[in-house]
Amino acid sequence: MVSRTSVSLSESIVPVFSLTLERFLYSHMYTTMGLLGIIVASRGSGQLTFGQLLPIISVTITTTGLYLLNDVYDLNIDRISHPERALPRGKVSPRQASVVAVGFLAIGPAIALTQSLLSGLLVGMIGLWGVLYSVPPVRLRRFPVVPNGVIGFMVLLSFLAGVSFTAEVTGKTVFGGLLLWALFLLHSLEKDLGQEEGDAANGVQTLPVILGSDTATKVTSALGLSAFIFPAIFVFVFDLHWVLYLILGALLLLEAFFLRRLYYSQGTSASGTWYLRIFGVFVALQLVLLAGALF
Repeated sequence: MVSRTSVSLSESIVPVFSLTLERFLYSHMYTTMGLLGIIVASRGSGQLTFGQLLPIISVTITTTGLYLLNDVYDLNIDRISHPERALPRGKVSPRQASVVAVGFLAIGPAIALTQSLLSGLLVGMIGLWGVLYSVPPVRLRRFPVVPNGVIGFMVLLSFLAGVSFTAEVTGKTVFGGLLLWALFLLHSLEKDLGQEEGDAANGVQTLPVILGSDTATKVTSALGLSAFIFPAIFVFVFDLHWVLYLILGALLLLEAFFLRRLYYSQGTSASGTWYLRIFGVFVALQLVLLAGALF
């Protein structure tokens, strides 16, 4: 006979673990950018050591913590726009999510510090900007376009963190990171689609709130397509194999499809959404690893 304590513990831990795993999968684009930094720095040496995996681990842990933290401070928005999520449903408490988030935000930069002070600072800055994105009184999340620039900047830092584990961060790699910043500044505008009701009710000024859903969809789609010029420049600057451009394009299309499917599903197909998340992470990482073997 199962004790009440065991049942209570299971009911408490399983939802927290499930939410953490879900947010871990959300962080796949930051993970991928860290891996891209490793590939650019190592120039396709064909070897991937455990030490080179550390930036991926540290970036992923840090951004997972940031997603959990954002869930806590977006709770009122999600009660309207995403009531099917764990926190609005009461499956996970804000305190539980906060504890895991703070733990991850401490562990991620600490892992990076084992490599170098620069690596630790870069990953720490990812955490800092993520906190400024979500947490009052600053809460950059409430301003139009600014949070998209923050997301792009965190992508830049993820890329440079990957570079810092295998080579020196130079002006050239910083320029490459700025190209990725511009790319994700435009590309991430799509993430706000489908939740304008919750954003508007909580004073968050996104493009869908300002322009309306239909106009914002057209604008973000046009800007997202125009963003493809930046990976083309990136490939040219680093003299990479042209196939990498196609792979980056495929990653962006996959991410756009992932976001649209996620935000418009509204929890009606949980199994399908989980499949998309797992599939997205797997394909993204495998494609970039393939790119590393090509140049």
